[in-house]
Amino acid sequence: MQKIITFLFLVMAFTNLFSIWNDIPHNSTSELFETEELDPNTTKLSFQLDGYEIETEMIKGKDYQKIFYWNEGEFVDVGKPNLPRFTRFIAIPAQGKVTFQITSKNNEVIQDITVYPRQTLSSDSKKQDNSFVIDEEFYNNEVIFPGEIVEIGSPAIMRDFRIVPITINPFQYNPLENKLSIFTNLEITLECDGFNGLNKKTKQHKKSKYFESTYRSTILNYDFDLHDNGEFQEPCYLFIYPDNANVENILQILADWKHQKGFDVVMANTSETGTTLNEIKNYIQNAYDNWENPPEFVCLVGDAGGNFSIPTGHLDGG
Repeated sequence: MQKIITFLFLVMAFTNLFSIWNDIPHNSTSELFETEELDPNTTKLSFQLDGYEIETEMIKGKDYQKIFYWNEGEFVDVGKPNLPRFTRFIAIPAQGKVTFQITSKNNEVIQDITVYPRQTLSSDSKKQDNSFVIDEEFYNNEVIFPGEIVEIGSPAIMRDFRIVPITINPFQYNPLENKLSIFTNLEITLECDGFNGLNKKTKQHKKSKYFESTYRSTILNYDFDLHDNGEFQEPCYLFIYPDNANVENILQILADWKHQKGFDVVMANTSETGTTLNEIKNYIQNAYDNWENPPEFVCLVGDAGGNFSIPTGHLDGG
């Protein structure tokens, strides 16, 4: 009898290790995201959820359902539902305020489901806390999480493009009713109008060939934006180094080799750039803004301290 009980326990534990993929059938075989340029200021974005993973875990005698989608984002509010979210970048005009409108949506509903809450992230530098965390106040109130199906961020400059992040939240949970709404199809129209808006792009250079793979993998409508200027700049390295003859002589060997490989190479020592962190930062910013071939690769050559010191900045981790 002991062997049978042990075997059943192992089977139950084994089944909880694996999630189940729930396929969402569609009439078409389109990608998760698709874009269509309606005019230079308007982009149509289509989102089609193809499925999701679900896994059940029992905590203190209660079943919780974990919802996953591989390689996508998640909410980080500890104790609240841990649900997938999908963020992409859209290229937008150089200036103008960005607005959006949901023009079409389809959803399905799952009843009698308790979505697993987000747990505290583990850290190698801290002792692992295995206690179960749940926001009891949230789970006992009739609220919708997240509150918005679509979120749009602030425009930013990604070297050659002005972009805006857009986030799709296809899962919305009502904890009091134990109800999960899943938006399987969304159509969204993004418009960029006027002369205002954050982070206007004031400089227009030839595009960088070395950044093209990044653009193609991160900007949904990159191909649509390519027609305006398909010419690439001459590739460029910028080396910044201490005002020291020994460093310059050694660095010159690397610079000559890079030049032979087809790069425009600029060597600038700290007598030209300035010796403080802000002076060097301003030098790089000016090069990016005003040079005919803005640097694609910036190398600071030297030590953070010592005989060949060059100023460096840092960010303190929280």
